[in-house]
Amino acid sequence: MTVPASFPALRRLSQRRSTPDPSRCELCGSPLGGEHPHLVEPPTGKLACACPACALLFPARPGVRFKRVPRDVFELPEFDATALSMPIGLAFFCRSSVDGKMTVLYPSPAGPTPAAVDENAWQAILDHAPELSRMEADVQALLVHRIGGARDTFLLPIDLCYELVGRLRLQWRGISGGEEVRAELIAFFKRMRERSTPMRKDGPHA
Repeated sequence: MTVPASFPALRRLSQRRSTPDPSRCELCGSPLGGEHPHLVEPPTGKLACACPACALLFPARPGVRFKRVPRDVFELPEFDATALSMPIGLAFFCRSSVDGKMTVLYPSPAGPTPAAVDENAWQAILDHAPELSRMEADVQALLVHRIGGARDTFLLPIDLCYELVGRLRLQWRGISGGEEVRAELIAFFKRMRERSTPMRKDGPHA
């Protein structure tokens, strides 16, 4: 049987898409640098690596196949998380544009553990911090850190939350994570503070 000339190329393309290469754009295959944009597929929540040219094709708006993840990080230094009743002192909150539901994810050695967020509790948060009503579904998250007396709260790109989860998984030892996890948390939130601008009630930043 004669094999069509195009078949090997199609097979390679299929294999590349089923096992994404983080060094190449998952849309066009172009080489990527160390820092590159990410896209989110709203129905699945999966992240895709993209080159700058492909990322520009997907603004963060409803009804598109992918949404571009923004890069800005905003700090909420006076945020009160009491209404959220977090059983663990580290979590990030995000909303899906598909079903409109808010979800909280807790980092763990097995990856992020999701749970539903009580809408009344979230409304109480919005009453206190109305600027969070501008949080973009699928691509932004509210990251709250209260471990060991910390008071870190940031509105940031969703990919940074998954970066933190990955770093903690690599370093996790024992039940509580160990000194390596504590060092990762200190380094991560120090970087976020250096990168962020303060968020205010009447606009995205000061």
